Amino acid sequence: MCIPLVLAIQLELLREELAGVRRMRLNVGQARIVTQLKELLLLVSSSAELESASERTFAACCQLFETIRQEDLPGLRESSRIWAARQRAIEAVAELEKTLRFARPSVEARRLGLDWPVEETVRRSCG
Repeated sequence: MCIPLVLAIQLELLREELAGVRRMRLNVGQARIVTQLKELLLLVSSSAELESASERTFAACCQLFETIRQEDLPGLRESSRIWAARQRAIEAVAELEKTLRFARPSVEARRLGLDWPVEETVRRSCG
């Protein structure tokens, strides 16, 4: 996917957390995932498409958390319901990534020195 490196890093961290969240440390995992999603969204200027994709991602993550709570299997075992919820959350992140392709940096991102020219990023990364 052709997105600015700073956003790609944030998305990869989010995917790693989603892949690793388990019942044993669900509250910690949930807090980390929600925080990472919020931090990612603070870096980009809002748009209707981005809002919609982020809401779907947040809902899919919340569904994963609820499914993990309900299943409550010991250790690292994972039910098919948890696996399916995890896949939906990861797919929602992939959809969010697609909307970030043309995202513009937010005012806050610019203050932090995280500015990227959208057209140049796409052209350079995609060929």
